[in-house]
Amino acid sequence: MSEPRFILCQDDFGNYEIRYDDKVFHFLWEAAPILNEQQATIKSKDKQLERLYNYFQDYLKDEMSGNAFSEMWDFVKEDERWNDE
Repeated sequence: MSEPRFILCQDDFGNYEIRYDDKVFHFLWEAAPILNEQQATIKSKDKQLERLYNYFQDYLKDEMSGNAFSEMWDFVKEDERWNDE
């Protein structure tokens, strides 16, 4: 599992802050737009991935069994180039 991107901690004065990459947000409302934007991006990517999965599953249904397709899909997801943009 990857490291958490958002870390909730307290500063020296006891105030809560969120650390995100190299940024520090002292109020939750400052971080909310970033979190909401990322959530929307993740949902969009999930939908794209689901459509891609269904397309190839339908395309290959006469070529391989469902189990073989699932195995192949797992290999695709594990490929190191999968996360390249």
